[in-house]
Amino acid sequence: MTQQLINIGTAPNTNTGDPLRVAFTKANSNFTELYDEVAVLKTVGDPQYGMFYDTSDQFTDADVATSTLFSTTYLSNTIAVSGGYELSFLNTGVYELSYRLQFHNPGLTDEVVTVWIRRNGTNEVNTAVDITVKANAYTAATANYLLQVTGGSYLEIMWSTTSAAVHLAHTAERTNPTRPGTPIVTGK
Repeated sequence: MTQQLINIGTAPNTNTGDPLRVAFTKANSNFTELYDEVAVLKTVGDPQYGMFYDTSDQFTDADVATSTLFSTTYLSNTIAVSGGYELSFLNTGVYELSYRLQFHNPGLTDEVVTVWIRRNGTNEVNTAVDITVKANAYTAATANYLLQVTGGSYLEIMWSTTSAAVHLAHTAERTNPTRPGTPIVTGK
């Protein structure tokens, strides 16, 4: 429906504009249309999000593609974890996928970890990131992607390493000073 303009006449009290009842009928119709559109925008514009993490160490063999486990849902609206590894999307849309993975290399030589995204079981092009994890050190891998996702699809955060000693590692709460623990993975 198009906007219904109220004829206010050529001058006050000349009876050249819309009668009061007609004017308010037009006003009500205009407001009804606006409220209907706002309701549609609110439904479409509801935020869709999920934040997931895990606090157990995760290991793999060298040179093996491994999916990252998400054992805990922190917040979620239309995105869920399926089977512990798949980030499942209820609705079609453009999503920002961000992750932070903490790797530990207890070995004596530097090693390389590769992290990438897999969509519905297929590697997502141009998402691989190589990270050098120094000997006897922790290294965090972070990335952000904007992805067009179809409702019913799922994404996985994959990783592989050149050494089975390198693993996803959490840290417990610490003291002096008191500070929180670090999950091995945070994905949203």
